[in-house]
Amino acid sequence: MLHHRPSQAGVQTDCVRLLAVDQVSHQLWLTPEVGPGLEPAIYRTDSWSALQENFDWQEAWGVSQNDESLRLPQGQVSGLARIDAGMVVVMEDKRPAGSREMESFLSYDSGASWEHLGPVGDPGWSRDVRILAQGVGNELFLGAVRAFHITDILTSVWDMKEDISEHVDVRAIYSDQDAGKVWFANDGGGQFEFPNRQSNIVRWDWNPGNPLTNALGIRPDDLRAWQLFAVMPLATTPPHTRSRVFVGSLDNGWGCFPNANVSSDFTGLPILNGAGDILAIMGSANGAGPIYVRTNDGERMTRMPDARTVASCETATLETIEPEGGMQAPFPWGPNSIAVHPTDPNKLYILRAGSSGLSPFLFSDDAGFSFWPTNPIDSVPAPTDPPQPVSIFVDPQGRVYVGTKDKGAFVSKDDGQSWQPWGLNTTPPAVILAVFVSGNVGWLATSDGLYRNPQSRNPKSSWELVTGGGGYVVSDVEVDPHCSTRIYATLGFVYERQQHRGGVRVSVDGGNTWSSLTSGLALHQSPIADAEVDPVHENLVYVASHGRGLWMYDWGTELPACQRPPRDVATQHACKHSGFPPFCW
Repeated sequence: MLHHRPSQAGVQTDCVRLLAVDQVSHQLWLTPEVGPGLEPAIYRTDSWSALQENFDWQEAWGVSQNDESLRLPQGQVSGLARIDAGMVVVMEDKRPAGSREMESFLSYDSGASWEHLGPVGDPGWSRDVRILAQGVGNELFLGAVRAFHITDILTSVWDMKEDISEHVDVRAIYSDQDAGKVWFANDGGGQFEFPNRQSNIVRWDWNPGNPLTNALGIRPDDLRAWQLFAVMPLATTPPHTRSRVFVGSLDNGWGCFPNANVSSDFTGLPILNGAGDILAIMGSANGAGPIYVRTNDGERMTRMPDARTVASCETATLETIEPEGGMQAPFPWGPNSIAVHPTDPNKLYILRAGSSGLSPFLFSDDAGFSFWPTNPIDSVPAPTDPPQPVSIFVDPQGRVYVGTKDKGAFVSKDDGQSWQPWGLNTTPPAVILAVFVSGNVGWLATSDGLYRNPQSRNPKSSWELVTGGGGYVVSDVEVDPHCSTRIYATLGFVYERQQHRGGVRVSVDGGNTWSSLTSGLALHQSPIADAEVDPVHENLVYVASHGRGLWMYDWGTELPACQRPPRDVATQHACKHSGFPPFCW
């Protein structure tokens, strides 16, 4: 049975990054998320029992030591594991000027003091540590960009374990002493452009205290595109039976299903500007014009002027867009960091990260060949830190909406020259991941759930939570272009910040009631980053899952009829004459 242990005595147990158990002393160790320049904040308990109601937490990063060399450095702990000699921590040590190496530390005395042991392998491959696990005795396995192994951390050196067929970014380790094996699992599905896909799992022969031998790469067929960011279905000219579908992923590039057969006929596409992360794929809703592809490259993105008209995906023309001043993607990454005007495919809007004084997005009215200057969101009264947009949407009238971190949503009616607060500004969620406006109805997909405003152009109107919340993130919202009362909400994805199960929910009555489309399916166990309705076939819905690849839902003949709320005389008059009409289509 699981028991919730709320935050106690100042210990941040509501945002735990790592847990470790000392089975000898029966101590529980944890470290929360901490920001740069802050103390590492490691805590431990005294001896505990499974039925114990409360824990007595002790600071355990050498906080009482006057000698800096006996304390852990400031910053985030990346690895935490018990060995026979004591507790081991792996973290970045920036105390040497300019150093960014991952270093290891050992405490023999339950965190009262720490001894620096040394660096963890090649700094280029040992960064981004996600897991540290004990083998036998003082032996450790480590998962970072590559896998590492050390037979005895007190006497040996780290050995990087690399099989040429494997993907990078190790995320899980499992060892079995009886079987004499250890498995390293990574977060990739094999880059699409490679003739032979890379391994998701590498198994090594393991004799405790000795180097690992005989690597075996394992390539599960169903993990081919398993961590998707974005999906974009396109109507083609001439039309196919089904639309062409592009997908973009973390690490593994991008590709296309030429005829929306999501179980076969996949075509991998070339790496764009040396970047393996495809964050967003967007085009105009009018079914014409270029398609734009954003990667993690902070300088360039790609335009496909003929993606809708070429005979096959791989023959699409790839043109580079390179705005002056760069276009570093805002964090957290997501599929809504670019937008295209729904009726003018040459109007492109690109969000970019930046501090005060930088424009929050770049605007082009000629498909990215040139860009107009825009202004930062500075119309709010002297914020201590400027709003940082992470999602963007443009309506048919050209109004630009952005969702931010910690500041709510804003709107510009003049292509970014001036800004006004638009939604959830007084009680903002941690992040607004998607904005959608259909008619007068505004939608905000946030870390606190999905919000709706039936009169979003009325500054005196209010927002209401309609689904999600209570710990459930709504990561994207899609209004069916064929029926504005049919709404799809995806759950569970904030890149590198929060991920959980939840699948896809649908409302057929404008957001009044909701049901799950994925309950009982494997997809329900995965966070969903993006959802799109087929532009031609309203019965088809595509979702990009961050863990289980691309899925398509086919309503078949059971697609609910489009509902439009009845309008009495007063509502009809308001829709026709009011500057802020209510729930109108």
